[in-house]
Amino acid sequence: MRANMRKIHDYGYKFLFSHPGFVQQLLESFVSMDWVKELNFREMERVNASFIRKSYKNKESDVIYKLFFNDKPIYLYLLIEFQSTVDPGMPFRFFSYIADFYEELGRKTRKMSKHPLIFPVLLYNGDEAWQVPDNIRELIEETHPSLQEYKPSLKYFPVIIRDFPLRTLVKA
Repeated sequence: MRANMRKIHDYGYKFLFSHPGFVQQLLESFVSMDWVKELNFREMERVNASFIRKSYKNKESDVIYKLFFNDKPIYLYLLIEFQSTVDPGMPFRFFSYIADFYEELGRKTRKMSKHPLIFPVLLYNGDEAWQVPDNIRELIEETHPSLQEYKPSLKYFPVIIRDFPLRTLVKA
């Protein structure tokens, strides 16, 4: 029963964020970074998330958008993952999603020498405190100092709904 309620809730979020206006509102209201002001939301387009490995189908990345900076040919892929329960493996899931996405993109566009930036966003609406590190690097053991540069680093941007006052959420 609880799993079914979570699915319904996730579908609600998927439905909301299938509309570009909600994605724009999310970024402008909750991602306080200068680059957000430079995005061209008129050119935003939804990207198919079918690149996710079959083993992740039930945990698939929910919404992906392609955005442009001031009409320049610089792309940003916004990847939104919805969570209602704390998942300590979330940094690894993002890492896997992004690797799969880049692999698929490389297959489709063999000419590309560099891949676009991906800005992973976690939208967490659970009751429990989110205490998962926001960078995969923090989940990998320390070893010899000369090996530290080989530790992968991937940071995601957490939007923790419970940390915002209701007034802010209603206004957004």
